[in-house]
Amino acid sequence: MEKSKKTSNEKTFKEVEPLKIEEDLMKPEELSEVTEPKVDPHYTLEVIKEEVGTDIFRVPNPLPGYHYRYLNTKESNLFVKTGNLLLAKGGWQLCDKEHCLKIGFDEKGIGADGHRRIANDLILAFMPEDLYQKKELHKRKEANEPMSAIQRLLSEGDPNNPDTSGIGHSNMRGIQTKKQLGM
Repeated sequence: MEKSKKTSNEKTFKEVEPLKIEEDLMKPEELSEVTEPKVDPHYTLEVIKEEVGTDIFRVPNPLPGYHYRYLNTKESNLFVKTGNLLLAKGGWQLCDKEHCLKIGFDEKGIGADGHRRIANDLILAFMPEDLYQKKELHKRKEANEPMSAIQRLLSEGDPNNPDTSGIGHSNMRGIQTKKQLGM
């Protein structure tokens, strides 16, 4: 067999130098030496320079005793969420300009209508913490209700259905490990 001849442009894998990306990056100690760039006076965006925890939904200085969230601005959604029926998804109050300023947003972060908005699809709202906790407790209770009905049927059986008479026998313990079964 004849060996193939190499042309001058071909290189074997051993001849190609690996990329050295780490050498191109600045080291943390070098970052502190970087001076602030001169900013164009026409560039008016206030940039958040925090390295960790930057979040567009962040409330800068939330007032103690209040819970904040963004609501979808669809009219049907706002009608329900800002309604006065707490346990029917309501109870939220939209943050007005005065409240937004109090919690740390500057004038630029507040829309012409006096509300804090994100992409015109979300608007900031708040609720007293005690009402929020009551609302959350109710939601958890509703979520667990179907499971409690199943637990009752397993323990007592269904009196209206004779086919379930053996389901809830007293020594039924569900799925058990070998150790629990004494094996």
